[in-house]
This record gives sequence, structure tokens and C-alpha cells, in this order.
Amino acid sequence: MQGVQAVLNLGIGRLLLETDALMIVQAMNSDVFDAMAEGVTLEELKFLVRVNFSEFKCNFLSRVGNRAAHALAALGSECVEGEELITSSVPRDVHVIVADDLSDK
Repeated sequence: MQGVQAVLNLGIGRLLLETDALMIVQAMNSDVFDAMAEGVTLEELKFLVRVNFSEFKCNFLSRVGNRAAHALAALGSECVEGEELITSSVPRDVHVIVADDLSDK
């Protein structure tokens, strides 16, 4: 939810969400999980993407193919809440993670 909100705040109009959480993909692409306790949050997320993006897709990506995202998430988890988002410069750590991911392809 916070990631989608951050994308909205940046003014991005199309979103491709890739995750290794198969249940999230299934929940975003159907109404199967709407009755669960987390269904309210899922419905809010679905509403956000439906009304704010001209194009939205939610795809499954195996954990092996998602290594860079996990490394970036770990790096992001060390950020202090309320700090300004990175919008103009990319930290060296991010360059290293992405370059390593690209070299594996």
C-alpha cells in the first residue's frame, strides 16, 4: 500500500507491480480473497490502482528473479520514516544492486 501511494505521489500514471507473493497476485487479480480479514486493505489497494492509474498489472515473479527488489527492500527498511524520498539522485548501493542484477541476465 505504501509503495503504491509513493508511486502516486511521484505522479506516475502506469504501474507494473511484480511480486513473489503469489497470494497477492491472486488477490489483486480476482475477488477470491475479499472476504478475508485483510480483504478491506486489498479492496482499498484495488480501488487506489483502479482510479489512479491508466494501466495497472500485477504479475508473479519468482524469488530468484526478484533478487534486486529484495535487496532494495532491505536497504529501504533501514530508512527512517519521514525522510525525503530519493527522487533526484540514486545512492551508490542501489547502482551496485541493479548492476549486479543486470549482469546476471
